Amino acid sequence: MNPFYLDLWSEELYGWEKFKSKRIIDSLLKGIEMGDVFEPVFVWKIAHWDTNYCLDKEKIDPLHPEWRDGGHHRAFAHYLARKPLLVVVSKKFSHVPLGLFSIREIKFDDNVENPFSSCFGIPCLDIEGKLRKDQRYRQ
Repeated sequence: MNPFYLDLWSEELYGWEKFKSKRIIDSLLKGIEMGDVFEPVFVWKIAHWDTNYCLDKEKIDPLHPEWRDGGHHRAFAHYLARKPLLVVVSKKFSHVPLGLFSIREIKFDDNVENPFSSCFGIPCLDIEGKLRKDQRYRQ
């Protein structure tokens, strides 16, 4: 599918990670403010609703297959900045999977040891590796 911009203030996006790093969100907000363009976030389109999507928990980082890239930080930063989020629908899903919540409900927690938390027991990105890999986070 083709990438498109999702308006997070008029459409609902669900995720599975409740806490995100304020430091990373702040750096993403600076990037958004400066006009940086981020890679699209992969989402599932929820059937029967025109405005419901959920982050793709199966998306694998092509350079590091052991990492999952759900896009929670990017999604939450774009929501806070009131900027549309570039997304790609990776598949259609019949319903919102259990245990998900709106990305609008994400909270800051910099007390976690690794702000890129584990995804259902599968390691996600480590912060230093992510910073080295993308160079898109503003300090």
